Amino acid sequence: MKRIGRFLLAILALFLIVFGFFFYLFKIYPCFELETPLIRADADYEIVTVDDAYVLIENGLPYPTDFEARSYPRQDLSGIWKMRLDDKDVGEKEGWHETADGGDGWADVKVPSTYNYYNGPYTGHQGIAWFFCKFRPDRDIADSGFIRLCFEGVLLRSKVWINGELVGFHEGGYSPFFYDVTKYLKEGEENVIIVRTDNRLTFKSIPTKSWKDHSPGWGVYGGIYRDAYLEGMPKNYIFKAVADPKIEEIDGKEAGVVDVQLFIHNLDLKRHYIISGKMRGKDGSEYSTSEYLYRSKDKIEKKTLSINVKNPRLWSPDSPYLYDLTLSMKTDGKTETVNTKIGFRTVEIKEDGLYLNGEKIFLRGISKHEDDPELGATLNPEIIDRDLTLIEDMNANFIRFAHYPHNAKELRAARNRGILISEEIPYYKVGIGWTEWFQEKKGIIEFPVATFGMKQLKDRELMSLAQRQLIEMVERDRNNPAVIIWFVANETYTLFDDGGEFYGWMRDVVRLFDQTRPVTMAEQTYDIPTFDDRRTTADYLDIVSINSYFGWYYGTYDGVGPHLDNFHKNHPEKPIFLTEFGASAGPGRHDSDGVFVADRVSPGKTYSEDYQEKVIRGYIEIALTKDYVTGVCPWNFADFWCPWFPNNPVPNYNCKGVMSRDRVPKMSYGSLKEIYGEIKERGN
Repeated sequence: MKRIGRFLLAILALFLIVFGFFFYLFKIYPCFELETPLIRADADYEIVTVDDAYVLIENGLPYPTDFEARSYPRQDLSGIWKMRLDDKDVGEKEGWHETADGGDGWADVKVPSTYNYYNGPYTGHQGIAWFFCKFRPDRDIADSGFIRLCFEGVLLRSKVWINGELVGFHEGGYSPFFYDVTKYLKEGEENVIIVRTDNRLTFKSIPTKSWKDHSPGWGVYGGIYRDAYLEGMPKNYIFKAVADPKIEEIDGKEAGVVDVQLFIHNLDLKRHYIISGKMRGKDGSEYSTSEYLYRSKDKIEKKTLSINVKNPRLWSPDSPYLYDLTLSMKTDGKTETVNTKIGFRTVEIKEDGLYLNGEKIFLRGISKHEDDPELGATLNPEIIDRDLTLIEDMNANFIRFAHYPHNAKELRAARNRGILISEEIPYYKVGIGWTEWFQEKKGIIEFPVATFGMKQLKDRELMSLAQRQLIEMVERDRNNPAVIIWFVANETYTLFDDGGEFYGWMRDVVRLFDQTRPVTMAEQTYDIPTFDDRRTTADYLDIVSINSYFGWYYGTYDGVGPHLDNFHKNHPEKPIFLTEFGASAGPGRHDSDGVFVADRVSPGKTYSEDYQEKVIRGYIEIALTKDYVTGVCPWNFADFWCPWFPNNPVPNYNCKGVMSRDRVPKMSYGSLKEIYGEIKERGN
């Protein structure tokens, strides 16, 4: 009996251990409410309300809209800077931030640029890199109310000093950030800006490490890779505008109405100012508001203008008609203006799909990274024009800009061409490091318990950073009519009710700032029914977005049909968007070349253009038989640098592009052009 008792106790103990471990992994940890917005006393930003609207405050400044033109003086800081690596992290201890001359160890580098681009002198470098430049503030900058320093993108975190004094710190590599640097600058003298950058992932960064050896599924680029400049700002200025163009019926006729919420930052109170608005169409037609006189009384104020437009033209892929919106603010006899382009268009989600301007549309998509073999993540107008032309020639009408906010210039160029786009933050692989652990066949002792599932998903520091990056993205590009979908995450932990609820919180964060666009996230397919059938994110989001790689990482490509049907059965009220699928293909490889042994995929693959074309064509043909599928978006536009794949046909490149890294078309590019052309001819 004693033996039986001990045996039963052992079974009970084992059960409790297994159950406890399961609970630890899959249930909420730590447990707390998901308030919206999330407020943290130690956060490096604030979210304030102004007349029931929300405003993001960073570094003491309200976060601005992306205006294409401002009348404020601007001093470009592009050019030749000095750079120095700091792999031992001794720079601050040795006072590099106090340098004025550089000295040994510093090399010339162009800003903006990606210093560790592929095939460059610092290829693949991950760590600390310092940059500095000398400049004299232009006279019109120095005579302004205050001087604002802007970095449009620094990977992945940065510290900034001016003349040896610390200005601030920023975490996040894909959105602009701003500082008031007035008190740090010496008028009429030479000044020194020093920037310490660090592109290493941590468990608290976004993109995050989801286990100790994890890196994102794209190149870990670094440096000051987007524009940097100074702006001479007035003490009372428009920092944000939210334009809401809509078409109404007035006296039996269609009329356009643009309601504009203006947000004003007042450094001087009790000053009188006059605001007004004007719109101009391509045909030269003009529409304007009256002038309105106010007296500043609060540091941040919201005002509203309405502009009526006769015979409004819609913005659409077939006719991307844009209006120039100019907003003026006159203070003490001086008028300052900001300008952006807007379009009349609506986006709706119904059970059977996505509707643009009241008509159902099928998204003929492609995904795209910021990646060039010569310039890395730094995009110039020539690269943007080249890539968007190739995408247009493919008969695509949609781009998923993955997996982070792209350069605003690329978004504007897509808008001008009538290409629909989505945006997302790099909230990637959070909580599912175990999938990479499994793929890389690591030992059980390396299982990422500390970052598994809800434990990492509900880390408040990580949540706070995700919230800020979502808001930065929405605030920057809120007025771009080409942006039709916000993605809040890609291939993250989504299991069970707790997982789904979390993305409802992210949706609510977005909707604090924009209620006009659908919100989604891209679900990873495991091809494990226990996991794939236990997701609830679709209950909280507007579109069911699915990444799946049948025919590459698992099964055969026709497995996507039953997979889609199962999702639709569980969520019949939501359209489905195939946001990733495909296969790797070495440029010029064919099935006749035989099997190619590479990384992260089961044996027997040829890595051929033939097979890639077969998978992509097969996926789309299956999707077109499903009325509930609202679009397809193969992965990816072009091969891109990714250290996950050292043994691929092109080493260290993800070869799932339908074009090579040098933009040479593969077979699948031609097939997409054919298939998308046929869909387009059918009027979709």
